[in-house]
Amino acid sequence: MASFTDIIPQFNPYVQQLPVEAMVQVGMEKQKRYDEGIQKIQTQIDNIAGLDIAQDAQRVYLQSKLNELGNNLKNVAAGDFSNFQLVNSVGGMTGQIVKDPRIVNALSSTKAYRKGLEDMAALTKEGKASASRTWEFKNAANAWLNGDVDASFNTLYKPYTNYRKNATEIIKGLTGDSTIRDDAFDIDAKGNLVIKDAMTRTKLAGISPEKIQQALLTGLSPDDWEQISVDGRYNYANTTPQSFAESLNASYKGKYDAFAQQRTILENAKSSTSSAVEKQKIDQKIGELNKILGNIQEEYNSVSRTFDDGDVESAKAKLFTTNFMNGFSKAFSYTETSQTYETSPFAQAQQWRENKAQEWKKFIMDYNQRERFHTDTKAQKEEELRLKRLEQTGYGGFPAPVDPKDVPAIALDKVVAQTNADLAKVNQQDVDFIKSQGKDKSWLDQQRIAWLKSPNGVDPMVAQHFNQTEGTRRAAMENQIMVGQIDAEATRRFGDVYKNIPKNAPNLTYTTPDGTRITYTPRDFVDFNTKVGSYQTRTTSSKITSVAGPVYVTEWLDDKAKAELSPKELILYNVYKQGIGNVNQKGANNVLRQNLLNYSKTVNAPYGETLKQKQDWVGDEVKRRVTGFQGVEYNIPTTTKIQQESLASTFASVANLAEQQKGGIANSPNLNVAVLRKIAESGNPQGTFKIVEGTEFSPAMYEVTARGAAGSTTFRVTPEQKNAIFGDRFEASPAVQAFRPYQNMMRKFSSEGSPYLSTSPEAGQTTVNNSVLGPTDFFNVKSFGVSGNIVSGDGGRTYSLRLNIYNPITKSLQEDVPYPRMLLESEVVPIMQGLTDASIYEIINEKSATKTDLQRLQKASKNPF
Repeated sequence: MASFTDIIPQFNPYVQQLPVEAMVQVGMEKQKRYDEGIQKIQTQIDNIAGLDIAQDAQRVYLQSKLNELGNNLKNVAAGDFSNFQLVNSVGGMTGQIVKDPRIVNALSSTKAYRKGLEDMAALTKEGKASASRTWEFKNAANAWLNGDVDASFNTLYKPYTNYRKNATEIIKGLTGDSTIRDDAFDIDAKGNLVIKDAMTRTKLAGISPEKIQQALLTGLSPDDWEQISVDGRYNYANTTPQSFAESLNASYKGKYDAFAQQRTILENAKSSTSSAVEKQKIDQKIGELNKILGNIQEEYNSVSRTFDDGDVESAKAKLFTTNFMNGFSKAFSYTETSQTYETSPFAQAQQWRENKAQEWKKFIMDYNQRERFHTDTKAQKEEELRLKRLEQTGYGGFPAPVDPKDVPAIALDKVVAQTNADLAKVNQQDVDFIKSQGKDKSWLDQQRIAWLKSPNGVDPMVAQHFNQTEGTRRAAMENQIMVGQIDAEATRRFGDVYKNIPKNAPNLTYTTPDGTRITYTPRDFVDFNTKVGSYQTRTTSSKITSVAGPVYVTEWLDDKAKAELSPKELILYNVYKQGIGNVNQKGANNVLRQNLLNYSKTVNAPYGETLKQKQDWVGDEVKRRVTGFQGVEYNIPTTTKIQQESLASTFASVANLAEQQKGGIANSPNLNVAVLRKIAESGNPQGTFKIVEGTEFSPAMYEVTARGAAGSTTFRVTPEQKNAIFGDRFEASPAVQAFRPYQNMMRKFSSEGSPYLSTSPEAGQTTVNNSVLGPTDFFNVKSFGVSGNIVSGDGGRTYSLRLNIYNPITKSLQEDVPYPRMLLESEVVPIMQGLTDASIYEIINEKSATKTDLQRLQKASKNPF
C-alpha cells in the first residue's frame, strides 16, 4: 500500500513574506521608548527620594510612600514601558506622592527651617539677633524636628524689636519734651525700668499709670507686642507649671502691693501739706490708683483662667506683658512718691538713724549682762556711794552739784538712764500722736520726711509735734550714737564674747514637735545668754524671808519676749525659763539646755571680767566726752566801798550759815569758817569766783575763794545763791550760752587730742544722713528744707556752718553748702536763727530773692512730693 511518505515531496524555493528590516527598526524604536520610559520612571522616583526633608518622621513617611510605589511597580514590571500611556500611569503614581499633604507640609516646613537658619546667622552677624528670638526659633524647630509626621514648622527668625526704647519714646511724648535723653533711664537687675535723672523724674511726675498704659497700648507696634510676648515665653522657658503658678501669684501680689503702697503714701501725704489745693490733687491721684488696682485684679483673673485652661505658653506671654505694662507705668507714674519716700536721701537718713539705734540696743545687751555678772560688786559700790552722800548732806545744807571725779562710775550709768528715759519719752509721744491721728508708724516717718523738707508746708499739727519732740529725739539719738561709737572702739580694744567660742564648735539641729528642723550655731547660744537677762527681773520676796538675807524671786517677762524674740529664740527662752540647771527636761529640749549651760559657763561667764574692763573703759570715755568745759576764774571786783561791804556781807552770811549747819557747807570740805569770818570782818575782803559750766548730765559748779590777811578758804554756792549774789555777772553771753549745747554735742563725737570737732558723728562732708541740725535750729526758714552741722578744725576757736538745702521748686538737694565765712562761738546761734528763706535763696543762687521768687517757693513747699 502506498504511503505519502513514500513520495518524496518537491518544494519550491522559500520566499520571505515579512518585512524583517522594518521589524528590526520597529523593535529598536520600541526598545528606545522602553528605555526612555524606564529612565523617566526612575528619574521621577529619584527626584522624590531626593526631596529635602529635615524631619525624621516625615523622611520615614516619604520612604514608606516610595516603598509602596515600588510594590505597585512590581505589578506592572512585565508591562510595556515603551508605552507612554503606561509610563504616564506610573508617573501619576509618583506625582501622588509629591501632592501628598504630608509631603507638601514636610517640604514647606523644611524650607522655612532652612530659611530661618540662614536669617539667624545673618542677623547674628549684624547684631540684630536676641536670646529670646533664638530661643523661640530653636524651641519651635525642636518641637517640629522631634514631632510626628503631621508636625509643621513656619516660625520666622525676626530681628529683635527694642520695645523698651520705643515705649520710652512714647513716654517722652507724654511730657512734650523731646530733649529727654535715653541715658536718663536704666534697667535694674530684675528687668524693671528705673529713672536715673532727677530732672526727668520732675518732668514725668504726676502722670497717672492709667494714662501711661493707654499711651503704650495705642503707641506700640504689632512687632513690639510680639517681641514682648516672645520675651515673656523665653523668660519663663525653664519654669515648671507649679513654679509658674507660684510666680503668677507672687507677681500679682507684688504689683498690687506696690500700687497699694503708693496709695497709702498718697493718703499719708495729705497730712504732709497744709494746702487744700494739694489735698484735692492727691485725692484725684488716689482715685486713679484705685482704678489701676481694679485692673490688676482683672488681669490676674484673665491670666489665671488662661493657665487653668492649659494654655501655659499664652499665660506666660500674658503675665510678662502685664508685668511690663505695670512695671513701666509704675516706674514713670507718680515718680515723686517712690523717689521721695523710698529712695530719697531723707528716707536713707531715717534708715541710717535706725541702724544707729540698733548699735545702741547691742550696747545695752552688754551693759545689762555686765550688771548681772557683777551684781554684788555693784551693790557694794552703791552702798559706799549712799554713805558718801549721807556724809556730804549730813549738815542739812544745800543740794550739792555732782563732781564727776568723785563718782567715776556714775557717768555711764547716768548717760544710759537718761538716754533710755529720753527714748521712752519720745516714743510714747510718737505713739500718742499716731493714735490721735488714727495712723501708723510709717505715716509718722513720712510726715517727718515732709517736715524736714519743708517745715512750713506740712499740716500745722504735724509741725507742732516735731517741733515739740525734736529736742528730746536729738538728745537721745546723739547719746545713742556716742555710746555706740565708744562701745565699738572698746570691742576693738578688748575683743567680743565670740573670741571664747572654740574653733570648729559644731552647729546643733533641733526638731520641733511639728517636724520643723532648726539649726542653732554656737553664736546663737552665746547671743541668747547675752540677752536673756533683759527678759527677767529679780525682786525681793515679801512672802519668804531668811535669816541669811533677802530671798529673791525671778519674774519672767513673757509678753516682752514674745514681742521681741524670733521664733527660734523663743524656743531657747522657754527652755531657759524651765531652768537652765533643770536636768529633768526631756529629749531635744534637754540638749538645748545643755548647750545653753555649756556656753554660759565656757564663753559668757569667762567674758564677764573682760566685759567689766570694757565697760569701765566705756564709762571713762563717756565721762571724758560729757564733762563740761574747763572752769573759768574771775577776780571779784572790790574797788569801791560798796563792793567791799557787799562782799564782806556775803562772806559773813556764808560763815553764819556754816555755823548753823554745824560748821559745814555742802560740797565745801575745805571751808574754814573761822578764817572766812575774819576775812569778812577785816574790812578789806578779796576773792575770786570760779565757774565750771554745767552739761545735760551735771549742773554748773560755782566756787568762791575768799582771801584776806587771815588767809584764804574756799566754798561752793548753788546756782540760786550765785544769781542772788552776783546776778548774771561772770556768765557767758546769752549767745555763747545758747551755743554751749552744740559744743557739748561736738565733744561727744570728738577724738581725744584731735582739733577736729563736729556735731556730726561721722568725719567728712556734711550730708542729710549725718546732719544733726534741722528745722528747730533754723526756725526762721519756712519753705526750704535746711539741715546741717557745725564743724571746727582748730579745736573750737572758729566754726564753719555746713548746710544741706532742699529746694522745693526744683526738688533738688545740695549737700555740704558752707556758710560764706567762719564764725566765732558768739556768732553761730545768732546766724542760724537769723537765716530766712531769702538768705538761703541768696546762698544757693548768689543773688537776692524777689517777691515773686519767694511766692513761688512758698507755693512749691506745700507740694508734699
